[in-house]
Amino acid sequence: MTVVRPERRKNPRSRTLLGGRAVFNERFSTMDCRVRDISVTGARLRFGGPPLVPRWFELHLVERGERRRVERVWTFGQDMGVAFVAEGA
Repeated sequence: MTVVRPERRKNPRSRTLLGGRAVFNERFSTMDCRVRDISVTGARLRFGGPPLVPRWFELHLVERGERRRVERVWTFGQDMGVAFVAEGA
């Protein structure tokens, strides 16, 4: 039997396979990742191993040429959920 979980997100997410890069430590450290799904308010990232990044970091969306400031919301295994931070916050 399949368990259907209620949707808790305010905005729907679209599935993607975008290349991403977590940038932190005053831009001296990076970790590559895949953006598995994305919305206007956040994204789910998948890393090649445990995501050893700080709570706040910059996410580079490589194919889109975008940079977004994000906050880690949750982690589970190699996956991480992040919320996009408004500019100036």
